[in-house]
Amino acid sequence: MSLLLALFVGCASGPYGAPDGAELTYMNDSDLGAIFDVSYNDPDDGIGLLMREQLMVTNEVLEGGGSRTMPLNNILVEVTSGWSAAYVIPSSVVVTVDDYETACDGDESDECNAWFDIGEERYVEFAGEYNDLGGLRPTYMSAGTDGRGLLDFYVFIDSIPLDDDGEVIPIPLFASIGVDTASWSYDFQ
Repeated sequence: MSLLLALFVGCASGPYGAPDGAELTYMNDSDLGAIFDVSYNDPDDGIGLLMREQLMVTNEVLEGGGSRTMPLNNILVEVTSGWSAAYVIPSSVVVTVDDYETACDGDESDECNAWFDIGEERYVEFAGEYNDLGGLRPTYMSAGTDGRGLLDFYVFIDSIPLDDDGEVIPIPLFASIGVDTASWSYDFQ
């Protein structure tokens, strides 16, 4: 019976949990400086900053008396935003469109799903279940790494948090593979 179970597990499509010793690394530098202008800070206005992010999962492999670091594919990574207006979005659903009118097909009766990325000064849409972020505010995502051990995704920052004095509060993000975690923050100062 255990042979049959092993065959079923071997055929599973994943993503899989990370093995002991695996490491999760944040690959970007998120020093944003003055990219985000607080005049764009209205929640739910469809204007924000779209940040492309990458995480890498690796593991040390013993080889010929030594070791080397190998990327791990199809490993489950969970990503969480620590701010309700910083949406975590798979890279596969982000589509650049020509302009607002193109995105809306010129039909004013339809709700437009185009969002404006102030960083690249472009309009983007989110495909599939993400096509209308007005009702969906995904601050959590789980996905598998690709063949290079990378997880590509986006964070759309619709607004930034401010304290009582109007000072910007950094936006924290967290990622986990179960046996390791990574965290980083967006600081707009």
